[in-house]
Amino acid sequence: MLYKLYINKAPDVNIKLNIGTGDGISQAIDRQLDNELGVDVKLGLKEWNCVFDIVKADKATQQKQYSGADNDITKNNNYIVQQGVYEITKNAWTQIVQIAKQKMGITDSAPDSEEVPVAEGTTPVAEEKPEAKDVVVKMLQEEGIELSESDIDDIAAKYNAISKYYSDNNLEKDARGLTVDDRILNYAKGVAAHKLEAQFAEQYQNDVESSDLKFVNSDVEQAIADGDMDAFKAAFHQSAREYVELYDSAEGDGAIDVNELVEMEEKELGRALTAEEKELVNSLAINRIAVLDINENNKIDESEVAAYLWAMSRINDESGKSTGADITYSEWVTAQESMGILGLENPTQEEIDKYAKFNQALRNGYEGLK
Repeated sequence: MLYKLYINKAPDVNIKLNIGTGDGISQAIDRQLDNELGVDVKLGLKEWNCVFDIVKADKATQQKQYSGADNDITKNNNYIVQQGVYEITKNAWTQIVQIAKQKMGITDSAPDSEEVPVAEGTTPVAEEKPEAKDVVVKMLQEEGIELSESDIDDIAAKYNAISKYYSDNNLEKDARGLTVDDRILNYAKGVAAHKLEAQFAEQYQNDVESSDLKFVNSDVEQAIADGDMDAFKAAFHQSAREYVELYDSAEGDGAIDVNELVEMEEKELGRALTAEEKELVNSLAINRIAVLDINENNKIDESEVAAYLWAMSRINDESGKSTGADITYSEWVTAQESMGILGLENPTQEEIDKYAKFNQALRNGYEGLK
């Protein structure tokens, strides 16, 4: 293969990392950094992503030093190293050392020292760097969110994608002031809420007429009990951020577009849509956005989603008896059927009236939650 023409031809100048039993590449790098710099080096996720990019691009030997489906070092099942020695070029190692020095606040007062090899037969104790999945599991436990293993894997993948975007663009927070952890927690809560919505949809497909199933927003409930209008508005906007993050890309523009709605459909199906299916889903997505897009920019933003959630929570309430803290199955059904009117060729007057009522509630929510 042509790339071999550019491989380092002097393996004797490579840095040799000792891979112990059960070690990954990150543990070996961490151990070598601790020994070379004389401190317990603690890199954050941003720094580790930079280190991983350097290791992935490095070609220290002609032989492949890892196994797995691809070269994504951030996934344990893809980038697997064997016990023994892993080689890194001197140039790549220098870059990694500089990242560690910058993170630890170590100033270069003299030329870089020579390689300090790990003493043979010793295994220094080093702090294991948390994988994305470990971070996610801890986050969910702290928030009391229970999700399936596949959902956790999905959130971990989102964590890696957003972290890479922030790292590549040197971001601590995005334009909305959200950190990686903020967005991942929003995504996790969005996933949990979406699972309940999926149960609504399943019941609807099975022609269930009534159900005790409902979504309760405890923050809205508390705000109503306290009579705190600011907290009430904030709770709906927070739920909206969670809803948007469920669909949003790693770049995170804070809105949902047609393509993202179609992509969610494919994700839930676990396969690509056929041409016929894609045409239908795309049409439904356009209609959905047309209903909810109050500011007419062809996307659904946080304020519009907050209004949507507010309208659903109120659409079937009796006069003077607001239940804004919850969305019942019947309210969800009414909202979906109301928004579906744009796809009907000859809607009945009853359907038109239902849509008009929902649309008014939507616009009231949009103004009221500002």
